Amino acid sequence: RHRGRVVSIAEGGAGTAVTAALDGTIRVSSADTGVQIFAIPRHKMWLGSVCVQEDKSIMIADGRDNTVYIYDFSYASSCEGDKTE
Repeated sequence: RHRGRVVSIAEGGAGTAVTAALDGTIRVSSADTGVQIFAIPRHKMWLGSVCVQEDKSIMIADGRDNTVYIYDFSYASSCEGDKTE
């Protein structure tokens, strides 16, 4: 669960939803159950938006510190069920 307001949500493929929040965390959860699959914590500042490339291989987020974060998202569908906090 986010500790700050969710400011962006994207469809992550393979039945996942990707959320970014003012708590500086990106979370990937099952769109069906809401169970968190994994999180990317500790961004220095608030996150502004998150986008997953159409082919689901790249995830991009931006932060209030004028930083753009680019992640390899191609493995995300294989992580379903591997819950972390």
